Amino acid sequence: MTVYFIGGASASGKSTTAAQLGLDYSIRIIKLDDIYNVLVKAAGETEAKQMIRPMSFACANELMESNEPFIVEGGWISVEQAVLLHNGNSAAFRAVYCGYPNAKAADRFSQMADQQGSEEYKAHWTTDESKDYDAMIAWITKQIAQSASYRKKSEASGFLFVDFTTFQDGALALKIDFERWLASTCHSLPSRNDKSF
Repeated sequence: MTVYFIGGASASGKSTTAAQLGLDYSIRIIKLDDIYNVLVKAAGETEAKQMIRPMSFACANELMESNEPFIVEGGWISVEQAVLLHNGNSAAFRAVYCGYPNAKAADRFSQMADQQGSEEYKAHWTTDESKDYDAMIAWITKQIAQSASYRKKSEASGFLFVDFTTFQDGALALKIDFERWLASTCHSLPSRNDKSF
């Protein structure tokens, strides 16, 4: 029936926010990274990277035919693919892209590390103490550039871009949009834990 897709830059807060929304509103979540990880184990990283985008597109397309709402989360559906899904059935597909285009890499890394032990934040692999700090800063810098690209492409395509430069602001903005979407699909908003976000 309806798919709420959350895509965008890695380490933006997509997975953590999607998990909380799914829990609060009793909506099933499809984590595209889980599908990717299975493909890596089965076929290797090179093959997985070739297969994940078409599989993610097909997954979202099939879920649009379901009688239930779904949250689909992960960076494996491009803005161009989202346009095709939306044009195929705009009432059944909403795409939102997330990122942190205004962040500074060192500040972002510190913010992620500071939140690592908190109840609502899922630890990100970049904050693993065994990782090289300079390599992680370089990786986050690439994600900041990718965030700017996601913002430009998503806004040009008519999709909402949520700025997660600060996690709390991004999570709240995404929650508000999600609630509006859920209400517009004629699904009632179940009672929820108001302590979240």
